[in-house]
Amino acid sequence: MNFGEIFEPATRTAWEDWDDDLLSNESKLVWQSPLEVPKNIKLLIILDGKFTSDCIRLQKQESVELINSIKNINLCLYKVKYSDSYICVLKDYDLLYSSEIVELLREILIASRDVVSVLNKPIMEYQTTHTRNHSCVIRSLCTSIKSSNLKGLHFTRLEQPNIISGVTAGVLSLREHLNLPATAVLYYLEFLESHQMKAIHNLLENFSVSYETNIGSNNIVNSNLYI
Repeated sequence: MNFGEIFEPATRTAWEDWDDDLLSNESKLVWQSPLEVPKNIKLLIILDGKFTSDCIRLQKQESVELINSIKNINLCLYKVKYSDSYICVLKDYDLLYSSEIVELLREILIASRDVVSVLNKPIMEYQTTHTRNHSCVIRSLCTSIKSSNLKGLHFTRLEQPNIISGVTAGVLSLREHLNLPATAVLYYLEFLESHQMKAIHNLLENFSVSYETNIGSNNIVNSNLYI
């Protein structure tokens, strides 16, 4: 059984029969090397999204070790040294691969005592009946069994009709099906500025994860160019 968002075209002009053949002929996603999964993982942290992975660089950190990857979807799996925790970084991927990616992570998801997925989305996608006057909104969605690794951090539950999709949605669905805890922390951001990333940094520091920020000074919001 696969988990994730179901994509159904609104009209036949959006999806034709031969599109299924094109997808079926694509190469399957595989790990760069055989994946060795320990029997017991304390925590799996998933950083889902290009902005999150670009702003939090783990490659140069001595506290983590790259143990595997899937290059064609920009997936990297790190082991946190001196800890029984792992970090999965998903930089950019086609949503149609979401279920397959979750299946590739299945063994790790089953072995993990807790899973926390961090997902960033544009503030314009956040739907609310109240006046939106914030440049950063943090919401969460969790399984029936609550996560035990948030260490006192409390986030407002994601309100309807807001939804999540992609790998994060698939991970929560699978963990719920297995009766295991998982939490998705969603950051709705207006600008890609360092002061908005502070909330994500605080969350990672809560998990004792070292990182390097990588927010360039040539960001369009800091320039004199207007569109």
